[in-house]
Amino acid sequence: MDLRSERMLSTMRTTQQNISMLLNESRTKTEALCILLASVNPSNGRATVLSCDVNHLSLEAESVVFPSHVLLMLPLTPLSAPIPCKDFIFPPSVEHYADSYVVVATVRDMQNEVMGVVLTFVRHCVLSPLQHT
Repeated sequence: MDLRSERMLSTMRTTQQNISMLLNESRTKTEALCILLASVNPSNGRATVLSCDVNHLSLEAESVVFPSHVLLMLPLTPLSAPIPCKDFIFPPSVEHYADSYVVVATVRDMQNEVMGVVLTFVRHCVLSPLQHT
């Protein structure tokens, strides 16, 4: 898989293991509870977890069901505000985050179509400056 950075204007070839390392590094830097990379089917609202941080490897291949208001937002913005976890349907292994929030970032292809999402679980409904980046 190739990851393209809009900020750096560069493309990086990466593997599943590299993606997991990037997610783990991001989780640590942003003080997130959990970070998941998922492919999303906009027609049925179901996303399949492709990769996650090292603390949540058991979630790979699990499904997440998105609420309709989040599906409508995906093509419109690259990063959502924190959304209550209770709006989503998560696998039982992350139900302990029910009182937390999820920030949804879109992953786009070269044609600017939404291919997937990064779900970042945070403790509060307001992001810190570091979490905004």
